[in-house]
Amino acid sequence: MNKVFVQNQGIDLQSLLGFNLGIEAGQVLLYGGLILIFTLIEWLEFKWLKQWRKGVAMISIIISLVWIYQRTMVLIPTLV
Repeated sequence: MNKVFVQNQGIDLQSLLGFNLGIEAGQVLLYGGLILIFTLIEWLEFKWLKQWRKGVAMISIIISLVWIYQRTMVLIPTLV
């Protein structure tokens, strides 16, 4: 077992909490930066960038749907 999360046959909650908070902080920074960039695009009124943003959103949705399908197909046999 990994020594970072397991200590004396129990879970080291401090390490686990620190890891999760680090992941969440990274997500907040990433999405905050994206919101800032997209707000700047809206403010500067770059028409072609607005269309690009819609394309990126559509691609993200398609990738998400593929991942949901793949994970669902893996889980269905375990539920039956």
